[in-house]
Amino acid sequence: MIISVNKLDNYTSDTGKREIKKTLGKEEFMRLLVTQMQFQDPLKPMENTEFTAQLAQFSSLDQLSGINEGVKSFSDAQSGMNRGQAVNFINKEVKASGNKVYAGGGAAPSVIGYSLDKDVSGVTVNIYDQEGKDVRTLEIDPQEAGVHRVEWDGKNNLGETVSQGEYTFSVMAKDAEGKSFDALTNIAGVVTGVSFEAGISYLLVSGIKVPLDHVTEVKALNNNTI
Repeated sequence: MIISVNKLDNYTSDTGKREIKKTLGKEEFMRLLVTQMQFQDPLKPMENTEFTAQLAQFSSLDQLSGINEGVKSFSDAQSGMNRGQAVNFINKEVKASGNKVYAGGGAAPSVIGYSLDKDVSGVTVNIYDQEGKDVRTLEIDPQEAGVHRVEWDGKNNLGETVSQGEYTFSVMAKDAEGKSFDALTNIAGVVTGVSFEAGISYLLVSGIKVPLDHVTEVKALNNNTI
């Protein structure tokens, strides 16, 4: 009698669900070494040099594991310190590198900051929306070298109030000989809050999120530099 065998068309393999561990931990390494010693050929025992080399590998693995744990602990501690430090900036006036400003919707005038390394015959500030379109151009009279600030009333070149949100700006200056150069821009204002995202501390300055490590100057509200 012939017995037919059904096709295994409906057989489902769990191979795809099985996770393959690509790294060898110290426990797995030690288990592999002990097993190797148990099943080695008595007539061909492991050479001393080979055994020493494997022990050295295990020692290196153990040290690396300890280093990784130490780095993680240090990173966690550093993150906690950064958070505590960020909170101390609330109600302080700061200056940070950047070229963003929050404006529109009837909000208070926005402050645009920049620095000049020499006297200039004029300054042009261009403000752009999130699509990169020029919404406002401000022309400023000659200025001396130093840190400067200019207020933007949140209106475009047609005198219309822009939509509320983030804008970017650039500052172009001309020296006494008429040569143009880019001025160093900055974000200035009072810190009203902090946030923590993906391990990074941000200060909320005039509606703009500023990374803590971008801050270049801090002042108390009584104008005493910290």
